[in-house]
Amino acid sequence: MAADAPIAFLAFANATDVHLQLLKSESRTLFEILEPLQAAGRIAIRREESCALDELYGDLVAGGERIVLFHYAGHADGDRLELEGGAGGREGMARLLGRLAGLKLVVLNGCATAGHVHALLD
Repeated sequence: MAADAPIAFLAFANATDVHLQLLKSESRTLFEILEPLQAAGRIAIRREESCALDELYGDLVAGGERIVLFHYAGHADGDRLELEGGAGGREGMARLLGRLAGLKLVVLNGCATAGHVHALLD
């Protein structure tokens, strides 16, 4: 894998009280789909299956303009993406993702994320 390959960042966050049973399967399936591109050196996959807010922030800042895809799967509401040990607020997440100059695609697989989409577009 090339050290400067574009990054596909896959973030997953589950909850113990309202466990999403298919989250691990989604992570595995996405990895299997993207892995041939990684093997060919076309992308680098960064996958966090228990994504915490501080780790997510650090990873996104470190990845910078190389991040071309951000995928989140987990619980969400109109104001927050629920991460392990905390939540990413809609406006803060939009500002953080908006600083990633190479970002081409954002996938938010959580309930009630329409407000997040509007914040990202703004």
